[in-house]
Amino acid sequence: MASLLKAGCLAIVLLSALLASATATITTVELVDASSSSINLNYDSQTESYADGSVANPNAFVKICADNSADLLNKFVGLCYKVGNEKIFLHVLPAQITTLDSSNCTTLDVDLSFLSARYPGNLTLVLSQTSDLSNPNFEMFSIPAYLNGSFILLYTKGSGKISATLLEARDQNSSKINYVGNYILLGLLNSAQNVEDVKRVNLGQSTDLSWSGDPNFSFSINGLRYNQGSSNVIYCGDGVCSAPYENSQNCPGDCVPPQPTGAVFGYSPPFECKWLSTYDGEARPDKPITLLYSHDCTPIRNVKIELSAPVINARILTVGNESNIPEIKPYGTVFGYFSFEHNIPKEKIAKVAIQFKLPKSALSAKNMSVDDVKLERYQPQAKTWIELPTKFVSEDTQYYYFEAASDSLSTFAIIAYRPVTAPAPTPAPKPEVPKEEVQPAVQPAKAPFIRATFILLTTILILVGVGFYLHRRGAAVAVEKVAPAPITPRPETPRLETLAMAPIEAPAMPVRDLKEIEQKIAKIRQEISDLPAKISIQKIPEFAEKEEAKLEKPKIESSKAKKTKAKKIKAKTKQKREPSLDTLIKDVEKKLK
Repeated sequence: MASLLKAGCLAIVLLSALLASATATITTVELVDASSSSINLNYDSQTESYADGSVANPNAFVKICADNSADLLNKFVGLCYKVGNEKIFLHVLPAQITTLDSSNCTTLDVDLSFLSARYPGNLTLVLSQTSDLSNPNFEMFSIPAYLNGSFILLYTKGSGKISATLLEARDQNSSKINYVGNYILLGLLNSAQNVEDVKRVNLGQSTDLSWSGDPNFSFSINGLRYNQGSSNVIYCGDGVCSAPYENSQNCPGDCVPPQPTGAVFGYSPPFECKWLSTYDGEARPDKPITLLYSHDCTPIRNVKIELSAPVINARILTVGNESNIPEIKPYGTVFGYFSFEHNIPKEKIAKVAIQFKLPKSALSAKNMSVDDVKLERYQPQAKTWIELPTKFVSEDTQYYYFEAASDSLSTFAIIAYRPVTAPAPTPAPKPEVPKEEVQPAVQPAKAPFIRATFILLTTILILVGVGFYLHRRGAAVAVEKVAPAPITPRPETPRLETLAMAPIEAPAMPVRDLKEIEQKIAKIRQEISDLPAKISIQKIPEFAEKEEAKLEKPKIESSKAKKTKAKKIKAKTKQKREPSLDTLIKDVEKKLK
């Protein structure tokens, strides 16, 4: 703002001088809007220019007044940047003065072109008798109206010259203007405010201006004046690295740290090379902090720090090698350490990009490749090293170049290691499914196990039935007619085991019948005793195996199902009784009656 006020004062002085010396007697020159209020124009980001009638600006007019109407009628008017005798026209077309009011004033719609009105400046009015505004038929009058904004200029002194570079152009909000074009006039003024030299330049372009040696020089950029020592004018050569505008590339005399002591970087412990690099200045989200390292002692090439919020008086100290090495060492071969001491809050650091280099000979000596190189960051709280995303960028005859990304500043280590990969597991052979062998059919035995079981069960049931029937009779029967025997108490019902193992006591019967019964019983017992000898244990038929399997895994049956099954077995048993035995029982009953 101070620069603009100084430029305004200079413009008023120049206007007074021009009005006093001009042939035409011009009394008023100003930039106004439709209501005749004085205005300045702002930078419009959509058109990337100071064109009037845009989103950022109203339609602009030039108001001119003179003592005599003849000084203005039928003349042509245009607008331009002007330094010395050099000018850059900014209008679309010149406007012609055809009428004047009673005060000999006129208001002209002179449109600024978005093609040429690209940068800040002080407007100058051109008044000419010809439409091409050519020499010598024109006069120039400085207008106290501005295209709002400013420039950042870096310069060095030389023998008979000043080397100057326009680093940045900023708009009314101090935002950077990204457009690059040669619509800038850069002039060198001596202490008498006379222009010693002027050049038409681009942003970022360094140019030499002739210098008489006057120590009280200043600069004029598109009509805006900048003095030595202002915040917008940076002198490379005062021994102070004015970051972020000075660095080791555009001002190595101020910004390159002193050469480190000790041996050249050897990439093997102990690290004898020590070095320091500092940064001190303002930092903003729209302008990342860039740290450059040019000496061979350090493997770092540059560090770019992007911020999420502004930081006033940001300070960064870079320390290399032996300093601040943590006790816990990272895994792998270490090629170098470096750390950052700073006052930037961690939450304001958006991204950190670190570029570094390693000599090819160092990697080959360790039998490593570029894929094995990593940058790791130390975490003091956890006391551990974190591997950062690292990528190989390029190479030359001596070095490999890498870049890594981090989200904070701390202690870093350049390492290399080859991950140990576990051998791939050998696939297990597929198990061979054995072919089913066809077993020869087993011939059924002559005396199957089930048949023997059925005979034994049938015999037991018959004996139980006979004994139970005789017991119910409850009276002794004599062979011949005798007196009835006394009544005896009913004996206990014998258990199944007793009936099966002991002979049944029957009432007295005729000898002949008793002998037949005993013979039958003896015959049945003989058949039962001979059964084990007749069963072939080694030749069990397939259906017997199935029955045994059923017995191994018995099904849980309900009580109702068990009763039904017992009835079926009893019915089958009755059907298979031998007829001779039935006849015998019937005969016994008849005789008992």
